[in-house]
Amino acid sequence: MATGSPPTPSHRHAFGHLNPATQQNMATPPSKRDLTSWWKNFKKNTKKEEEKADIIEHPAGIFGVPLQDSIKYANVAISLTNEHGESYIYGYVPIVVAKCGVFLKEKATDVEGIFRLSGSEKRIKDLQTIFNSPDRYGKGLDWTGYTVHDAANILRRYLNKLPQPIVPLEFYERFREPLRSHQAQAVGTGEQEVTTQDTGDFDHAAAIATYQKLITELPSLNRQLLLYILDLLAI
Repeated sequence: MATGSPPTPSHRHAFGHLNPATQQNMATPPSKRDLTSWWKNFKKNTKKEEEKADIIEHPAGIFGVPLQDSIKYANVAISLTNEHGESYIYGYVPIVVAKCGVFLKEKATDVEGIFRLSGSEKRIKDLQTIFNSPDRYGKGLDWTGYTVHDAANILRRYLNKLPQPIVPLEFYERFREPLRSHQAQAVGTGEQEVTTQDTGDFDHAAAIATYQKLITELPSLNRQLLLYILDLLAI
């Protein structure tokens, strides 16, 4: 019967050849000092793993972070209304884009050159810190003390620091194509000026249809961000 049977010779041989140090450790219970040292090392290693996991879950900021990553923890839902008057969530845009967009729509509709003129570098730096800081990432920002130029510049800085542009590089040539035949440019040499003239054969309706199709082909996050920016610029 298997139960109660003595170990086979191979088992006796295996255990019988443990090195002396191992046999002594197995026979001697750990001291209080050993247990204390082990517990300190265990807690230290556990803390390091938790900190590493927290960094992975909540990266430092949104500037320079890929859109598909930062949108997971710093987003605002875009709500639209259908033909029946019912609201639904169309998608998501970064908090910094939504906050700046709303502020600019409210305060900058009559201001010219908001993206050309610089705001206060100190205030823009403060805004970047706010939008980079968890857990709110600027969602509760009060715009008191900031100007429309500050908002426009921090929005432009965010877009410029995206690792990939809103229109991905693989779409670049296709987005340029509808306008290639719209204007003929003659570039002079030396002191001659660059002249531009309309060729007169541009089909606006065809170009719009092409762009509508191209936009539907964009990745969903890029499409939602592009449409939000276009809506902002149309004000």
